Amino acid sequence: MHLVFLADMKCGVTGGGYLLYRLARQLALRGHRADVFGMSRRHRLLAGQALPPTLHFHDRPYIPRRFPGAGRLDHMLDAAYNRMVIRRFLRQHGVDVICGKLRTPAIAAVRLAQQAGIRSANFVFETPPWMQHDLGTRWDEIRHAPFRHSWARTREAYLACDLLIGISALSAHWCETWLGHTKTVAGPVYAGIDFTEITAATAMAEKHQLVYSGRLHPYKNVDTLIRALQAIPDAPTLVIIGDGSEKPRLQALAATLGVRCRFLGTVTDAVKWQVIAESRFMVFPSSHEGFGIPPMEALACGKPCLCSDKAVFREIYGDHVDYFREQDVEDLRAHMQRLLGNAALRQARGLAGQAFIRKQYSWDKAADTLEALLRSLLDAA
Repeated sequence: MHLVFLADMKCGVTGGGYLLYRLARQLALRGHRADVFGMSRRHRLLAGQALPPTLHFHDRPYIPRRFPGAGRLDHMLDAAYNRMVIRRFLRQHGVDVICGKLRTPAIAAVRLAQQAGIRSANFVFETPPWMQHDLGTRWDEIRHAPFRHSWARTREAYLACDLLIGISALSAHWCETWLGHTKTVAGPVYAGIDFTEITAATAMAEKHQLVYSGRLHPYKNVDTLIRALQAIPDAPTLVIIGDGSEKPRLQALAATLGVRCRFLGTVTDAVKWQVIAESRFMVFPSSHEGFGIPPMEALACGKPCLCSDKAVFREIYGDHVDYFREQDVEDLRAHMQRLLGNAALRQARGLAGQAFIRKQYSWDKAADTLEALLRSLLDAA
């Protein structure tokens, strides 16, 4: 098969973009041709990696959102790039399926597929009803007009898409509900782990630090974690992997409360594995996720993970992570102190979680499911 993925990673890392990149890479290892648009071969994530010859990256110019109107200009540039570059590529190279995710790439994938006369597939993460359910009153704070319009266009794209793929059973359920049960969402295609990548990292000596990995957005609740650490005597350093709009506020909060934090931004996979392996455990306090890969990465390194008590984490991880009440600073503090004060418990939880992940999840299993879905899609054409 010849597949195109609209990852839209630019210079940063998003969970959806990372999932598409890893799946594209895994399918390329099986001999399929995979072209990833919106991700440069110079991306920090790819530094030092040996990539299969059938995996190709296509960067696109973009306008950083550093001034009023930059977002609108970037959308115009994106539309022009889709029309002048990707559409021409689809027609010239005999592409079988174009895959998108979430909103803008999902809308583009369906439109480009229709124009080129090929099949479209979209990976389903969050949807408005699910976000509203999880975020409550905070949902109203982000429902500005462009955001609502974007989701309305996404719903139209999902209804016109040839194949919708859930990344969890919950993402599939909420998407089918949003679409009025007029379409079935296939899958789920769960994310995975490549244990060969983390072998060296697991030998790293543990430091007096904890780790958070993910975007820095309001509903990720990293501020809850910082406030909980402030209440712990001789609290470990918090190492934060990832970037986002909340970074300046979180830096100021940590400085005000006297909590030691290291903000690493976007890092390579090798650095990520090293940081996780050096940490005592991970904390993942998010209020909403379509899947949530970081806890899997912590467990794969033999490290425990504390997660906010959300249904999607219980679906993916069961009782192999520990749960605290969402946005509850005191409950999180108590759970952290329990793990910090008991090295034997940390080791037992980490090793049990590692065995679970090794048995349950892998990029190869994810590729098996996706490959079968795409073949069925093409066979039915």
